[in-house]
Amino acid sequence: MKLIDWAEYKNSASQEAPLVCTIGVFDGVHLGHQRLLAYLVESAGKSSLPAVFTFRENPKRILRPDSYLGDLSSLDQRCEVLEALGVKLLVLISYDAEFGAMSGESFLHSLRQGGEIKKLLMGEGSRIGSRASMTSAQAVESMRSKGVAADIIPSLLVDSEVLSSSRLRSLIASGRMAEAGACLGRPYEIDLKGLGSSRLLGKKGLVTSALGQILPPTGSYRGLALGPEKSITNLDIVIKQKEKAIELAGLDVLPSRLRFV
Repeated sequence: MKLIDWAEYKNSASQEAPLVCTIGVFDGVHLGHQRLLAYLVESAGKSSLPAVFTFRENPKRILRPDSYLGDLSSLDQRCEVLEALGVKLLVLISYDAEFGAMSGESFLHSLRQGGEIKKLLMGEGSRIGSRASMTSAQAVESMRSKGVAADIIPSLLVDSEVLSSSRLRSLIASGRMAEAGACLGRPYEIDLKGLGSSRLLGKKGLVTSALGQILPPTGSYRGLALGPEKSITNLDIVIKQKEKAIELAGLDVLPSRLRFV
């Protein structure tokens, strides 16, 4: 999978093939996202590139830092899953004041100017543009009016409710890890690589959770510690929300990731 940033995409003078693309945060890349991406890859076929336009950092973290519960995945995790699902081009957008002020129409114009768009797929509940003012239906209508094929992929319902990243955060925030894993299509994992893979944990195995990802409530959870060399250790993951810490008793070195099982 090729990674480029938004500025590089807009200034690119060449493109390997027409793009079949989609736009979104794709936090967690849950089953709803996976269904959309399956359509994306299928629509691209062999003549087009399946491409995803996404953000380096969730805009909600920047816009609503006091109420934002945390990410469902790190950027590395998102990239891994997107690549495994068949995405060939990932365009990373750094959300800032200038981008945040861009209207949906302006964004779609830049999208068309940057490369040849064969088709745009939008999630049913997705929105783009300043203050999320453009709905997926409006985006599709705009692209079709410019001669670009576009479609909406319906939301995935789980237990009669729309599966969304916000719903997943609620499940994890309430400690319902099995349900969260079922909605993700894989166990929930915390990426610890940003804290330094060789950092000693100390006698209590206490790691301050200066992490971007959401943690479940205070309590003990069965899990796996995934080492930097694919070693796996069974352990109890003890979350201490008051102390903003994770206790990993019995480990001497910080693992790469923690998996809730």
